[in-house]
Amino acid sequence: MRLRLSNRAYWCLVLGLLLFAISAFAISAAFGVLVNTTSSMPIGVYRITGSPVTRGTLVSACLPTDNKMTGLMRSRGYEHDGTCPSGLAPLIKPVAAIAGDVVELTANSVLVNGHALPSSRTARLDGSGRLLPSWPRGTYRVPAGSVWLVSTYSPNSLDSRYFGPVPTTSIEHAVTRIF
Repeated sequence: MRLRLSNRAYWCLVLGLLLFAISAFAISAAFGVLVNTTSSMPIGVYRITGSPVTRGTLVSACLPTDNKMTGLMRSRGYEHDGTCPSGLAPLIKPVAAIAGDVVELTANSVLVNGHALPSSRTARLDGSGRLLPSWPRGTYRVPAGSVWLVSTYSPNSLDSRYFGPVPTTSIEHAVTRIF
């Protein structure tokens, strides 16, 4: 048996589901819960922990509006709309390097203090075959007040391989995955 909806009932259902989704995101943020829907980290529900930010900590962060990748992320639809000053959603990424660490970007991987991070090769093209600008290859000492965010969960993660170091003031919260 197939259910048939009138045109009006269909649009009421779509609008209702949209309002439910918006309400769920708003309510979850009010209770210290974030939802990740991108593939660069496991899709799921994350809780704000308030833990100190150290190497390996998962964080939600907003890219600064003056970062060259912020505009590209918006124009190419890499990130959806959200609460950051740029109008994009916060990124959930692990902190790969902190102030004083040495980060080396090579053709094959990101190295932190001489140790290669798995699944950290920088892609030349995005999923649609367009040239993907990356942070220049080289060796960098992470300055005070900055971190490098690199996800080893997905080789296609848009992270510091492409937008470079992130100011610690851009970090909103330390988070942990709960579901």
